[in-house]
Amino acid sequence: MRRTRHFLTKAHRWGSFSLGLLLLVVVLSGVVLVLDPEIEQVTHPSLYDTASGPTKLAPGEALAVVHKELPDFDTTGTFIYDNRGAWEVHSPATGDVARVDDTDGRLLGTINREHGVMAFIANLHECGLTCEEMSGYVGFLAKPAQIWGFDLTLGNEGNWGGFILAVSGILLLILVVTGIVLWWPKGKDKLKRGLKVRRGRGQYKLNYDLHKVVGFVALPALAIWALTGINFELPKQTEGAFYAVTPGSAAPDSIYEFESKPGSGPGVTMSEAIADARTAVPSGSTLISVTQPEMSEKTSYYELWFAHGVDTYAYGDYPGNYGVFVDRYSGDAHQYFPNPANDTVTNNFMQNWAGAIHMGTLVGWIPRLGWIAFGLTPLLLAFTGTVTWVMRKRMGRRKARGRGDDDDGSGSGGAPVGVPAGAEA
Repeated sequence: MRRTRHFLTKAHRWGSFSLGLLLLVVVLSGVVLVLDPEIEQVTHPSLYDTASGPTKLAPGEALAVVHKELPDFDTTGTFIYDNRGAWEVHSPATGDVARVDDTDGRLLGTINREHGVMAFIANLHECGLTCEEMSGYVGFLAKPAQIWGFDLTLGNEGNWGGFILAVSGILLLILVVTGIVLWWPKGKDKLKRGLKVRRGRGQYKLNYDLHKVVGFVALPALAIWALTGINFELPKQTEGAFYAVTPGSAAPDSIYEFESKPGSGPGVTMSEAIADARTAVPSGSTLISVTQPEMSEKTSYYELWFAHGVDTYAYGDYPGNYGVFVDRYSGDAHQYFPNPANDTVTNNFMQNWAGAIHMGTLVGWIPRLGWIAFGLTPLLLAFTGTVTWVMRKRMGRRKARGRGDDDDGSGSGGAPVGVPAGAEA
């Protein structure tokens, strides 16, 4: 047992030291992104100066406004979605977004979310700087993560940026697991001892106790972020393990495959496609977005998203919990998300809840401040862990010189850096 604890202590300490900076960068960038929609609303207030009232404008009418007001705006293959009181018309070719008030039809302005500080942060946290269209793209990180032909992403065919993100998630999970084992106190009054912060007993004990208490309180949130973050980069392994121990199975890839069957004539209009799609979703669903077919591709189709019931992505950039494909010629509608043929509790969790919990998109900005609070704990843990390690090393040097004094208030014992352990009295 003693050897096991010593090994876990070493893993916790040197995992923190070796890759701690990487972990902090990934976690803290995620903290900023939690409030990305609200930050944009504050920094670009004119884009959100919308009229009060219900949605009156159809997405096709918003597209017509953009064509009229911005004749050079490239709408080839555009998608249009309702976001905070406005229809947003996206240009896949340029990344530009035009916002049209969904109540009175005013053009509110344009923005490009693929450039700027927030785009760089998003590229860092979500893509590992490998999203080519976004600020901060680094070419060599976009290359396949392979060494001597071996795929480091274990069959997920990821790149170096994604591999680095996966490593940061695995490191966080290791710190969580070793932290909880090392935290678990011995003797009587276990929880009381493990959750006690001793003040007035010196800087060492104060930082040590803050480290173990804050670490213990934050462990559930950090574990969830670690597991869901790993799932983004290594889905074959994480989803395979998840479905191996729970009922249900993963949705087949085939549900995401759809092609229009080429026919004669101009096909269905956007408004007709919307009406057709409504037949495939629950009554009363709210239309969120429409993606137009690429007219030069005969098999292209409409893709629409609706919100009904609990939409776990309601407060994110792209809400909607029902996805529908519509044949551009016949108008035949096919709901593919959630998968009707495999709508189990576990499948629903993986499709609708895992990512939403990671990003906090299921609640408004005030509850999302909790995500920020827990997201900042690794910074405090890094500080307190480093302080206790430095002070313990200083104490060790004094003892080695034969003085053994205790001016730093650390007492006769000490814990290694990064250990949220209640091992000492």
